[in-house]
Amino acid sequence: MAIYVVIFLGNFSPIHNRFKLGALGFMTVILTYTSSYGLLSLCGLKVSGIHNLLPFLLIGVGADDMFVVVNSVDQVDTNLPSNERFVKGFKHAGPSITITSFTNIMAFFISASTSLLALKSFCIYAGLGIMFLYMATCSFFSCIFLFDLERQHKQQTDCCGLCFCSEDNALCCRGSCLTLKQKSYPFRGTADQAITIKEQGFSTFVQKVLHDYFSWFLMKTWVRVSVLIIYVIYIGVSAYGLTILDVDFKQSYFINSKSQIAAYNSINTQYFQEGQTNSLYLDNQEVDVTTSAYQQSVKSLFQEIDDSTWTSGSVNSWYNQLVFYSKKYNADTGTYLDCKDSYDSTNNIVVSNKFYACLNIMFSNGMRGYVSNVLKKTAGSPLSSSNPIMASK
Repeated sequence: MAIYVVIFLGNFSPIHNRFKLGALGFMTVILTYTSSYGLLSLCGLKVSGIHNLLPFLLIGVGADDMFVVVNSVDQVDTNLPSNERFVKGFKHAGPSITITSFTNIMAFFISASTSLLALKSFCIYAGLGIMFLYMATCSFFSCIFLFDLERQHKQQTDCCGLCFCSEDNALCCRGSCLTLKQKSYPFRGTADQAITIKEQGFSTFVQKVLHDYFSWFLMKTWVRVSVLIIYVIYIGVSAYGLTILDVDFKQSYFINSKSQIAAYNSINTQYFQEGQTNSLYLDNQEVDVTTSAYQQSVKSLFQEIDDSTWTSGSVNSWYNQLVFYSKKYNADTGTYLDCKDSYDSTNNIVVSNKFYACLNIMFSNGMRGYVSNVLKKTAGSPLSSSNPIMASK
C-alpha cells in the first residue's frame, strides 16, 4: 500500500512525480499510529491481537485523504500561483475529508459500546487514530504538499536535481501518461506559452482515461443493461448466502495463532471434542513438592490415570517432561548448568534441590503447556483422591 501511494500520488515525470510527498505522507500515517497508541497506552488501555489490523486501516484511510487533497488541487487552473491553487483546491477537499473522517470516527466510537473488551479497545484505538490522522492530514501533510506544489511551479524535479531523466524517457513512459495540462506552463516553458483553463483539459491521466474510454463505453445501452443484470444476479446470490449464514463466535478468534495458548486450544479441540473440562488446583504451603515422596506420589497418580479405563489412553504429564529435561541436561556443561546433576537415576525423579531450576528450564523451552494435564473422564471415574496434586486439568 505504501509503495502504491508513493508511485501513484503523482505521475510518470521528473516534475510531476511525487515520490518524496508520498513517502512523507506515509510518514504521516506512522506518526498518527504511534501518537494514538502512545496516548491510549498512557491511559491504561490494553492491546490484543486484533489491534494488529489498525496500521492497515490507518494507511487505507490516510491514503484516501491524501489522494482527495492532491487531486482537488490538481483540478485548479495551473496559471494561478501555487498558494492560490492550494487554497482553492483545499476548499473542495477539506469538507470531503472532514465528513468522511468524522463519519468513521463516530462509527468506531459508537461501536466501542460493545461488551467485548478486545473489540471495545480496538474501536477506541481506531477512532482516536483516525481523528489524529485527520488533523495530521490538514496540517502536516498539507504543509509538505504546498512545498511540493511550489517545487512543481519552479519546474524543479522531485529528486533534488539528482534525477536526469527526461519526460520522453522510457522510465517516464515517454510522456504518454501526461495530459496537455501537465505538459504546459508552469510545468514547462515560459509564461507567454501558458494555455487557458478551457484548453487545459484533463488534470490527470486517470481523468482522461475515465472520460475518453470508460464513460463512453458505459453509455452504450447493451453495457448498461448487462451491468444491471449482473448486479441483480449478484444481489440474488448474496441474499441466498445470508439465508445460510452461520453465526459463530469463539474467543480463539482474538488470539494470535502463533501463541502458546492458541496451540493448546488447537490440540484441546482436536483430541477433546466431547466431555467436560474440569480443573483442580490444590495449594498447600505445608507440602514440599520437591521431596522424593511427593514426586513418587505424583508419578503414581499419573500412572493411575493413564491405566484407567475412563481416560482416552493418552495422558501428557508435565512431571514426566520435567524428568525428561532433568535426565537430558544431567551432565550438561554448557547452556543449562542449573540442571546439571539433577537426575536421580535410582528412583527416576528429580533431585530435590534442583527441582525448580529444571522446571524453569522446561518453561524456557516452551513446555508451559505441560503444567496443565488434560484428562478426559466421565462421571463415576474410580480415580483415587488420596494422591496429592500440584496442578491438573
